[in-house]
Order: sequence, then structure tokens, then C-alpha cells
Amino acid sequence: MADEALFLLLHNEMVAGLYRAAEQGEGENGRCTTKLESMGFRVGQGLIERWVCSSVIGTISLS
Repeated sequence: MADEALFLLLHNEMVAGLYRAAEQGEGENGRCTTKLESMGFRVGQGLIERWVCSSVIGTISLS
């Protein structure tokens, strides 16, 4: 539960920071949006890999 709260705080701050940078013109041609999308993809991929790995390990029975 604590990990989820920390992740949400980190996510909110990252989105807010990149959004502010894009509004102030610090990002060039959608660079902030691309960076946010790539981070989201990597996090999602990692979560799915973890979930698949744990579900596969849970179904294997040791004889």
C-alpha cells in the first residue's frame, strides 16, 4: 500500500513538472510529451513483466 502511494506522488509530480516545462516553452516540439509517454511505456512494461512472472511462478508446482 505504501509503495502505491509513493508511486502516485512521484507520478503526479513528474506529470506536473513536465506540464509546467511545456507551458513555459522549455520543451521543444512536444519533447516533454514524448518523454512522459516513454516513461509511462517503460513503467507499464515493467509492471506487466512483474505480474506475468509472479503469475507463472504461482502456477508452477514443484514435484
